[in-house]
Amino acid sequence: MAVNFKYWDDCVDPGDMEAMWKTPEVRAEWLDAGETRGQKVHLSRDPDGQPYLTQTEMKAVVGIIISKHFGSQIDPVK
Repeated sequence: MAVNFKYWDDCVDPGDMEAMWKTPEVRAEWLDAGETRGQKVHLSRDPDGQPYLTQTEMKAVVGIIISKHFGSQIDPVK
């Protein structure tokens, strides 16, 4: 049986959620979608109801992973 998450907060470390909110593009996207800081953030859904990450969210996730695990080895700007 597949796990079906409804909220970002259910599948992301609280520190990573804070990093997502601190990313200006993500914050703007989430606020435009009606999300409120301090409340659980809904995952985006495709027309079939499947969760997905927007391009903005994906870029932020990559940045978080690079900084946490490869910060001294990879330049995220290049």
